[in-house]
Amino acid sequence: MHVAAVNTPDIVGPTFAAPQTQATTFAQPVEARMLFHDLRKLLQGVVGPADTLEMALDEGDIRLARTSLGRLKNNAGRVVELLGHLTARSTGSPPPTAQCNVAQVAEDVVKSLAASLKRKGIQVRRRVATPVTASVHRTDLYRMLLNLLVNAIEATDGHGGTITIAAKAACHDWVQVSVSDKGDGIAKADLAHLFEEGYTTKAERGGNGLGLAIVRRIAQGYNGTVRVWSRPGKGAQFTVRLPNGQDGRGDKNEAVGW
Repeated sequence: MHVAAVNTPDIVGPTFAAPQTQATTFAQPVEARMLFHDLRKLLQGVVGPADTLEMALDEGDIRLARTSLGRLKNNAGRVVELLGHLTARSTGSPPPTAQCNVAQVAEDVVKSLAASLKRKGIQVRRRVATPVTASVHRTDLYRMLLNLLVNAIEATDGHGGTITIAAKAACHDWVQVSVSDKGDGIAKADLAHLFEEGYTTKAERGGNGLGLAIVRRIAQGYNGTVRVWSRPGKGAQFTVRLPNGQDGRGDKNEAVGW
């Protein structure tokens, strides 16, 4: 059964937040939960390489030790960035935006999850046009891609296969970033609720319903949109549209027609 792309205002429709909503304060419980949710994921990416590094040193495997050290340094750097982001949000000041290299952020996210991808036999194919930039804070783009890739890994778990990260310039001042998997797909009844905080189809596997809610919340903070397409048994594709204009907002009128 084909399930068309979700086309409800809650998910696809452009939600235009006032500029000040781009930065919510640390005192807000939802934002705090979301930040710590991502921090926990990143810390898991530090513990794994650290354990592998210890094992490699014990066995005298210098090549593996260097690989593990590289992953450890990369993931520790992302933790430092997220903690800095958390501190900035606690002041209530909006995070600075810059022209963020989508390909580089995608590469960093894949590296941070390399151990999990290898363990599950999943490959990530990157189809990112060069150069593609988005006017968002680097940590925000990293968080969105991290949660989308983790979601795709969970959907693909047990299937092996390939996950695809793609990005390209869209019309005028927008860039389109998507993450696709070939997992079980999403039931029609679940599509309209996927981005709601606390809604999960993976409760038996420890899901808490925050990952996709984080993606939506961050995208909306930049006047962006999130769209999902799925066919049961054929996988799913999540597409985020973000501004790449110099003002960090893009063209609202163009977003309406997407």
